[in-house]
Amino acid sequence: MKFFKKFAPWLLCLLLAVAMVIMAIVGMQSVNSYKQTLQQQEASIADMSSFIDNDIGPLIDCYVVNTSVRVGDTVTEEMLTPISIPESIAYADKEVEVETVNEDGDTVTTTENQKVLNVVTSTNDAVGLKFRVALDANSILSPDDLIDNPLDNTTRMFEATFDDFPTDIQVGDYVDIRIRFTYGEDFISIPHKRIEGMILENGIFQFYFTEHEINVYDSMLLDKAMYDSVTIYLLKYVDPSSQTAAEGFYPINSNIAEIMNANPGLLDLVEEKMLLERQELSSMMGGDTNSFDDKRLNEVSSQIRDIIRDYAGEKSSAIKDRVKEEAAAARAAAKANS
Repeated sequence: MKFFKKFAPWLLCLLLAVAMVIMAIVGMQSVNSYKQTLQQQEASIADMSSFIDNDIGPLIDCYVVNTSVRVGDTVTEEMLTPISIPESIAYADKEVEVETVNEDGDTVTTTENQKVLNVVTSTNDAVGLKFRVALDANSILSPDDLIDNPLDNTTRMFEATFDDFPTDIQVGDYVDIRIRFTYGEDFISIPHKRIEGMILENGIFQFYFTEHEINVYDSMLLDKAMYDSVTIYLLKYVDPSSQTAAEGFYPINSNIAEIMNANPGLLDLVEEKMLLERQELSSMMGGDTNSFDDKRLNEVSSQIRDIIRDYAGEKSSAIKDRVKEEAAAARAAAKANS
């Protein structure tokens, strides 16, 4: 016991010294391990940098669409997300027109393959344009995916009413506006129009129409008033990104202005009749019967008949001539397409 009391301070100093030596050894090992890890990380970074520089190459900033889009949708800034991709895949081989001057001093235009930047690198180059094709979310945006759709000075948002249309139709679909006559002729009146809005239960659709297309639609309404069992309807494109627009052919009624001047409310009556007939059909199929006014339908139909009868009495020969012309035109078109 006296021994421990006598040598206790020395034993304590010895233990402290041993502990310090052990801590120093462990610390050195930790430092060496940290240095080794740091060297490995630096080597990995160097390898990655070498891989990027030599194999991937420099990166370029571009954009992807962050949501699925449809043909004809307008590009907004919220749709676009910036990413970086290798510059090597941002370019594509394309045929480019090149103008050169020959020995005679004439300018000659030829085509040659060149590497052309094939991604959108600025939102200014995309926002406000329309999608030429449908794209899935996270697709890299290319200038070829976009189309500038400048509006004609006469273009207006226009509401049109139709007798028949696909049950699964929706905003963004592309359709041909067609008319089918009593005697069997069927015309594509206004081809490849995008639906901008609709009130499906009433058969009312919104389009961007030019002045010419408005005149065509008015002519269709007039034909519906003049002839029995005329149907104005829509047919939907299955894949508008791959299907080309149909060729429109429809002989416009040359008497629109004359008839409208004499009967300015006629076309409104025709559209009202189409709306009432759709309400009648809805009520027959179990819809809201209270929304259908049978009395008003009969009144409108009677007014239209009276207007056309009066006009036909004055212009019967002209109407007969037009019917013959339309029939001849339809036969010529059918023959040309056969």
